[in-house]
Amino acid sequence: MNIDFDIWHYWLAACLLLFVIEVFVPGFILGCLAIGALGGMVASAVTDSIEIQLFSASIVAALAFFFLRPFALKRLFRKNELLTNVDSLIGRRAKVSQAFDTGLLKGRVAVDGDDWMAVTKEASTLQVGDIVEILEVQSNTLIVKPI
Repeated sequence: MNIDFDIWHYWLAACLLLFVIEVFVPGFILGCLAIGALGGMVASAVTDSIEIQLFSASIVAALAFFFLRPFALKRLFRKNELLTNVDSLIGRRAKVSQAFDTGLLKGRVAVDGDDWMAVTKEASTLQVGDIVEILEVQSNTLIVKPI
């Protein structure tokens, strides 16, 4: 049994190997090289010149690195995609459960069934039932603004 390998088989093997290693090494750099290997494989179908194959693999890898990699990184590695605990409260709306003191600008708000101490930076008269937006969390106090 004699198996003959063409040059495109080696390009395909390099592509698959690089994609498998990319799973363990984040950053999509090896993925760009794997796409470059696909470019070398296509070039091997056109010509037997290894120089042209290497050149086309390099060009395709560079194009993938500069154009495809930023898009892939934006889609795959989103920051702050899942906020937990008190960080998930920022930007949400709450209902005033105790009227705000006009001098101290302190009161209480309810969000998701929990009652929180809240402070507003704006001088306003927030009454029970008013809706506020949570701007930030400092310790166990919510910083809010009226809507």
